[in-house]
Amino acid sequence: LVASGYEQLQGQRVGVVTNPTGVTRDVRHIVDVMHADERVNLGAVFGPEHGFRGTAQAGGSEGRYDDPATGLPVYDTYLKSGRPLADIFTASAVDTVVFDIQDVGARFYTYIWTLYDCMEAAQLAGKRFVVLDRPNPVTGRTARGPVLHREFATFVGRQPISQAHGMTVAELARLFNGEFLTTPVPLDTVLMTGWRRSEFYDAWDLPWVPPSPNMPTPDTALVY
Repeated sequence: LVASGYEQLQGQRVGVVTNPTGVTRDVRHIVDVMHADERVNLGAVFGPEHGFRGTAQAGGSEGRYDDPATGLPVYDTYLKSGRPLADIFTASAVDTVVFDIQDVGARFYTYIWTLYDCMEAAQLAGKRFVVLDRPNPVTGRTARGPVLHREFATFVGRQPISQAHGMTVAELARLFNGEFLTTPVPLDTVLMTGWRRSEFYDAWDLPWVPPSPNMPTPDTALVY
């Protein structure tokens, strides 16, 4: 995204759905980087489960506050979907919602369903949606395990995908938009370079930031 000069965000007021995993290779947070760059009109941050800065435990969030580091308004998206979440996007006055969170490759990890809910809400609110891709830490070789039955859909499984889905967040976003959302959202994805689907996370020279307090290492993602 930076290499393109933020091409996908030009002329847009931007809000970012992210958490502590939204970092550059030198472990600077995307929100701090974008806030300091005059090429980006960054107007809001949206925090998922555990919060934007990651201070909340499982089943918790940080609520609505102003980020001390940037002064940006931080909105709480946890357990919000549909029209209530669309209303938050509307209240933030952003034009484009950017999603940047490291997934762990399992259907029942909530961040991919935060992605789904945010895509649906962005469509309802008339916003663009941009997904910044990150590797699947347990490989993208194949999908494995049982597929969710729709009658058991919850926040840890909105749609019928397999237990180990074998996709990246950008691939999931394209699947959600093409197959599951009633009305697609205007979607753009910023893809990775150099990722090989057969490799686990420890094969890459990338920092591991725990996506949640109880996911401390890539090995945890594999066990999960």
